[in-house]
Amino acid sequence: MLRSLLLLAALGLALTPTSSAQTRAGDAPRPSPNARVGQTFGLTDVDITYGRPATRDRSLFASGSDLAPYGEMWRAGANEATTITFSTDVLVEGQPLAAGTYALFVKPEASDWTVYFNREANQWGAFGYDAERDAARVTVAPETSAEMVEQMQFRIADASNEGATIYLEWGTTRLPIEVTADFARALTDRANAADTWQSLMTYAMIASQNSMDPEVTLPWIERAVAMDGNFNTHRAHAMILANYGDYEGAVAAADLALGMIDDVSEQNVNRLTASREQWMAALEN
Repeated sequence: MLRSLLLLAALGLALTPTSSAQTRAGDAPRPSPNARVGQTFGLTDVDITYGRPATRDRSLFASGSDLAPYGEMWRAGANEATTITFSTDVLVEGQPLAAGTYALFVKPEASDWTVYFNREANQWGAFGYDAERDAARVTVAPETSAEMVEQMQFRIADASNEGATIYLEWGTTRLPIEVTADFARALTDRANAADTWQSLMTYAMIASQNSMDPEVTLPWIERAVAMDGNFNTHRAHAMILANYGDYEGAVAAADLALGMIDDVSEQNVNRLTASREQWMAALEN
């Protein structure tokens, strides 16, 4: 995934969320300060805004507890409702959820908790919660952590091209919420809509690095070469063919690239030449 994201960054193809998270009042200090956490996995951006309450020796997550008692809707934070934004369609604990911004509510229980994604993102706490506005509801089993978290936090971890885990952590309780997305479909949608050789080249490189079906992805680099057959597109074509095991095609594409080395850095030429030698050796073996 890291190589893919670096390649996107190098070519200026930023990943942009489809909508912004809720703006929270921030003109004065709050006992439960505003916070924001974000993560990109694959081609999906996740952004969470919330208030961070502290325990301050109060009980939580129990029957009749001071904070977030069992059986009561909780805003998953403090002050305004917590919001979560997904830039693409996702699956949350296997349930489909469309791209967009949602209020995030939680109902703690003695066993499984219910997590709510509500279409009314701009609301104060859970006081105006309307069940008919729910876009998705999932049940999640909380975990006990050895680490005590005094001030509630969200953390996003285990990111890959296909998904990530969102952790809500407070006290010694943490709630893991699994989020996944169809990386191959998202990449294919972007490539099919691309209209520059730079974009097509980038998507084709990412696809080959992630072993996507060459019958789907090779036409992307071929379109890029047809748009502008320059050193970069021919080199990328060579690297992609090599990734798919077509060393003969890779050598032929490399030869085309090496015939166009005007204004190309010596380092890039040397790297491609070394790769070509490796592909030739593979053919001889």
